[in-house]
Amino acid sequence: MNCRAIKTILDQYAKASAQVINYGKFAMCTSLSYLVVEGKRLAEMIGVQLVDCHEKYLGLPCFTGRSKRNLFSNITDRVWGRIKG
Repeated sequence: MNCRAIKTILDQYAKASAQVINYGKFAMCTSLSYLVVEGKRLAEMIGVQLVDCHEKYLGLPCFTGRSKRNLFSNITDRVWGRIKG
């Protein structure tokens, strides 16, 4: 993998979308089959934090297994709580 190519793509996206990427809040994770050394190298080159796993993104779980009921129960509880007042 070419780490510079990924950095270039992120920079091009930021320029084309007229948005700034906040690398201070940026975190990335890699799959289990990806080499740890390469993941660390990519994170260092981009200037971001490498994490084991993202638990949630925008309040929703990132990884789902077979049982969706357990994963989304907190969301349904919050919605019912707001409906009931």
